[in-house]
Amino acid sequence: MWTDEQRRAHLRKAVRAGHISVVTSGKSSWKHLEGELNQKDYRRQDHSRGERNVNAKLTDAAVVEIRRRLASETYTSIARDFGVHRNQISRIASGRTWKHVGVEPCHC
Repeated sequence: MWTDEQRRAHLRKAVRAGHISVVTSGKSSWKHLEGELNQKDYRRQDHSRGERNVNAKLTDAAVVEIRRRLASETYTSIARDFGVHRNQISRIASGRTWKHVGVEPCHC
């Protein structure tokens, strides 16, 4: 199910895209969209995670190597070697991204 904020964001996006022309008081029914949106959420869950995502710059093996190097190198030097931004290295180190890769996140 969607939260109220997600519904409002979806409505704003639909208005900008021209799919609907008038925004009412927000009391309209969302039942017709919930099934479709839940399917989209399901497709996003696991199927495009990690190296299976077509936009991924890293592989699972690279993430394991990054986590190994975190103990002795800076985020910037690791990022330079792998061609990503240092913020991505930070997200890997904290476990916010690439959680599905088997090595525990570094608590540096």
